[in-house]
Amino acid sequence: MRTRRASIVLCVLVAVGIAGCGTTTVRHVTTTITRPATTSATTTHGAPPTTTTGPSSSSTTGASGGAGSGGGAGSGRGAGSGGSTSGPSLTGKSPRAILTAASHALRRAPGYAMRADLVEDHQRTIIDLSESGLTRYEASLSTGRATYELIALPSSAFLRGNRAFWRQQAGSSSSSRSRAATLAGHWLRVPHSGPHAVTKSLGTLSPDRLARCLTEDHGTLTIAGHETVEHRRAIVVRDAGNAPGATPSTMAIAASGPPYLLRYDATGATRKGGKVDVCNDGKGDGATGTITLDQFGDTAAITAPPDAESGSGGTTA
Repeated sequence: MRTRRASIVLCVLVAVGIAGCGTTTVRHVTTTITRPATTSATTTHGAPPTTTTGPSSSSTTGASGGAGSGGGAGSGRGAGSGGSTSGPSLTGKSPRAILTAASHALRRAPGYAMRADLVEDHQRTIIDLSESGLTRYEASLSTGRATYELIALPSSAFLRGNRAFWRQQAGSSSSSRSRAATLAGHWLRVPHSGPHAVTKSLGTLSPDRLARCLTEDHGTLTIAGHETVEHRRAIVVRDAGNAPGATPSTMAIAASGPPYLLRYDATGATRKGGKVDVCNDGKGDGATGTITLDQFGDTAAITAPPDAESGSGGTTA
């Protein structure tokens, strides 16, 4: 699974009058994750490897979702573990079958929280995302001094950035920089194709892609023992990353209850090539490091920020 540092698709720049974007994508960046995002204790126990070779051919699609950190959350959803207290037994299953079960469980989860700690070109990016329901999520992202928050709903999306974020997007003119300062700290409704653009900006980390990409672009897969992730016992699947589009990595899948993905550790660069789709751009490089997921079935409901403004006129949404 190829991860990249999230970037926001900002045609909103045209609407708010900072600078013309030309294309709808400001940037899509390959990421390097340098350290685990949480301090969860892990213990690894050796196990005879079970091997599967070749790239995955799964084409299942994930459910869109929403959640987040920043101003749009409403009342909490009921606690739980994805709507059920048990899941399919992973005992004796092949590595690929385990990942397929994890993908299915993630698509059915009523909500989850995700955290990624990413570094690219020595610049650290922190992403905190919560998904609630099928088409709602909110996320906060921080890169250096710039931070911004996203809320995605079924038919609308919202963005709030700090001054450093908007100055990165602004042109060099004094009027553009002044406009950036004015926008800082305000929720803006993303215009036109906003919801799709916001989802696309998160790449393989977006709720509608994460489950799908868990089963695609793999090399040789082996079962690499068990470990404990946040007090939950997990079975570890290792990807050798030895196929086009594959990334050397390990995936910790909950060994009891629904087989949720609990942690993803990429340990090397993604190979060039492979099938080009939403999970792989074929360019290689890719990410190394850790993404963690938790709070399955226990995330807050997501609603629009009450004080959102339109990008063009500054009117209440």
